[in-house]
Amino acid sequence: MAFHSRTNPIEVLNSFKGSTLVLPIVSIGNVPQFTADLLIHNLNLKSVAWLDDSLVHPFVSPVDYVEGNADTSIQDFSTSLEVYHNKDLKLAILQQRSPVLPGYTTQFYQQVIVPFINTSGFSKVLVLQSKDSAFKEQSDGSLYELYSNDLAANLSRLTVEEQTTKLKDPKELSPIIEILVNSLKNPELGLEMKPTPSCVNLLKLLETEFPHTVTLPAVSSSANLQQEPIKIVVLSIYVYEGDNISDAQVFAQRVYELLQIPQPATWVEPVSWKGVYGSRDSPVGMEGGIYS
Repeated sequence: MAFHSRTNPIEVLNSFKGSTLVLPIVSIGNVPQFTADLLIHNLNLKSVAWLDDSLVHPFVSPVDYVEGNADTSIQDFSTSLEVYHNKDLKLAILQQRSPVLPGYTTQFYQQVIVPFINTSGFSKVLVLQSKDSAFKEQSDGSLYELYSNDLAANLSRLTVEEQTTKLKDPKELSPIIEILVNSLKNPELGLEMKPTPSCVNLLKLLETEFPHTVTLPAVSSSANLQQEPIKIVVLSIYVYEGDNISDAQVFAQRVYELLQIPQPATWVEPVSWKGVYGSRDSPVGMEGGIYS
């Protein structure tokens, strides 16, 4: 699996050690993606790398920014799997802007996401997911679902504990979460044969010729796997699909609580949000025209 960075990839990977990774799953209303946008632009995270996107739908876009705070010196573009980081907060976000190709979900998590997490040395992974309220089976008033291998500690940080359903099994969240959590707990599931010496030499040559790219070991011995157990937290929110900006703001508040970071008084929103659900007032009367 290829890891690309704007500077030395080894230094970038080392800078992640001990950080928390926020991982938004592409789900209903794109609420996790909107929430990640709020974290990126309100906590001043910088784009530092991107991952191999061959297992997700093709995507490219201009670099997003906050109005009045654009860095015109950056002539770049955004990709479907982009990594942001804030060293001071020890916080990283893998913004996934495109869904996984059908039939490749298990392969994507075992060969792309889990090797990245283990190689980077993250101490904690916070997974964000949205679920369809129309298919909610329980009518107990709960808005959130929380799973963690350290459930008590994370639940106590939420101010909406009474609105949160505590889950002990990741398969209760969704099939995708079950695949991801099980892959993190058992990283050897994604391992294949150990690379041959010629393959290792080829990788070293590629790293020399292309200094901003490094291949992460999706295949290796257990010595290269993360030694300390990773703390896993999964937070889900129930929403209806529509204008989900307010859902993202509410969800971001819960994420701030789990990360134990002071919340901003007002949210800073990127320019890409303008016109997402329509930014003009609806025309009134016939003079507006039916299609205006």
